[in-house]
Amino acid sequence: MKSLPWILLVAVFAAAPVAAARQPQQPNPLYSIDVRFLAQFKAGNLKFGALVFLTDHTVAVSLCPYPAPCGMAIFDLSGGLPTLAGQSEGPAGATDLYRAADGGLILARIQGFRWWEGMIYSPKLQYAGTVDGVDSVSGTGRLFENSLRKDGWLISSFADPSQPLAQGGGLLLGYSDSVVVAQDHDTAILENMDGELLATLPMADGPRVSMNAYVVGNDKVLLEQSHLTMVNFKGEILYKMRRLDGWGVRIGQSADGSRLLFDQFTRHVGFWRSFDEDAIAIATLGVGVDDEVSNGEAVTVIDSSTGRTCFHWQSKNDLLSEGQNHADIDPSGKLAAILTVSNIYVYRLPETCPAH
Repeated sequence: MKSLPWILLVAVFAAAPVAAARQPQQPNPLYSIDVRFLAQFKAGNLKFGALVFLTDHTVAVSLCPYPAPCGMAIFDLSGGLPTLAGQSEGPAGATDLYRAADGGLILARIQGFRWWEGMIYSPKLQYAGTVDGVDSVSGTGRLFENSLRKDGWLISSFADPSQPLAQGGGLLLGYSDSVVVAQDHDTAILENMDGELLATLPMADGPRVSMNAYVVGNDKVLLEQSHLTMVNFKGEILYKMRRLDGWGVRIGQSADGSRLLFDQFTRHVGFWRSFDEDAIAIATLGVGVDDEVSNGEAVTVIDSSTGRTCFHWQSKNDLLSEGQNHADIDPSGKLAAILTVSNIYVYRLPETCPAH
């Protein structure tokens, strides 16, 4: 029995060259934008950051040295070289960034741990007002999940926040400008803004396992449980795929939904470190070690109609803390941008996604 770990170790080393050979080549950026000027900090104090495309050629970023206010900026990529289109100071922890319908920025943040609000900025990053109750924002920037309702869910419009567009009981799983995905007791349902049932959606792991849903374009929904399942608006399964390595809070998409971007935080450690962590997790009934956090990040873009990979980036260096949106895809589906501690890297995506 004492020889078993050595057998496993030999197997791991034997497989290492094969795994390394399969790693895709790191892409070369179209632009590299130094953003260190946004946060006047010592490197060890920078905790949070976020990025979002506002249009096909403008990208917004927030860098936050805790507990100081965040430095925010908008960069214009249309002139051949990135230029600073606007700069402002945002509140501490300003990392929930969304595109607004007019090409501006919406910053959703918590106030006093009691309610949410959405701070609205112009395309030049000038403060334009605040809307109460903004929990999350639709991909177009027109609608938002309203947190002012105590029970169930509520969808409202920035054009008229006082008049709800849709509401219901249960748990809101996802939404767009036209449809809502919610969990009603033990069933996931898709309905339009008038409350008309369009489809019952499959819950592969059952209702007791939490599920996220992302409305993809105007005809598909991506369901996330132990696997990723793409379904149409009739609830029919189009394809299934394994979840990507790691975990993440960003699944971005192009305006037509043809491409999806996944921003995943990863943790890879050596064989003995992994062995020790597994042993501690068993001994502590799942509590594990204190420092078991991500040590890498991976950004992947796929073709939503096939699940094929179009782009993959990964790094263990110069990374921000896990838990925010560090990457996004532009509305046209042609560019991807990734934020690190010191830079924004902008990549041009391929026209087609390879079969393998």
